[in-house]
Amino acid sequence: MKKIILFAGFASIFGVSSFASEWNYFFSPTTDETAFYFDAASVTKANAIVNLWVKTVQLNKPAAEDESWSTAMNYRVNCQNRTIQLLGWSTYDAAEKFIKSNSNANVAKVVIPDSIGESIHRTACMVDFPKNTPTTKGSYLKLDLNDPFAATKRLSEGMKSQVDNAPK
Repeated sequence: MKKIILFAGFASIFGVSSFASEWNYFFSPTTDETAFYFDAASVTKANAIVNLWVKTVQLNKPAAEDESWSTAMNYRVNCQNRTIQLLGWSTYDAAEKFIKSNSNANVAKVVIPDSIGESIHRTACMVDFPKNTPTTKGSYLKLDLNDPFAATKRLSEGMKSQVDNAPK
């Protein structure tokens, strides 16, 4: 009973919602090797600045550098100046176990055309972002199960089923 009261006390002080996430699938930056997601609950907007967490999950094999299957990245997007800045990141294995992190922020960089950064910038700077509205339709999709790993598995299986195995 004491544990329940203690938890209720902490929840009222710190807020339970801070532990919640609302993962959405990014359509545009996803590649043949990596699926991209963002956490709508982490999005903060102040004037032309948007901060958000982006998670990548490898589709078929781990990243070559550190054998990670997933990376969580904290981005700051400046919509007015067309810059994007990586504030920090953490990598995880296939069981979602932490591997390593880096909290040394990069310098803000100009968004490169036709890049993953441009896709993130374009979506984050939409007027209705991160709400799912007709304006944002086709840019991202809220995950039903709120699980990027499960969504990536389904995406990978779907992509494999689309492969034409007929003799050429």
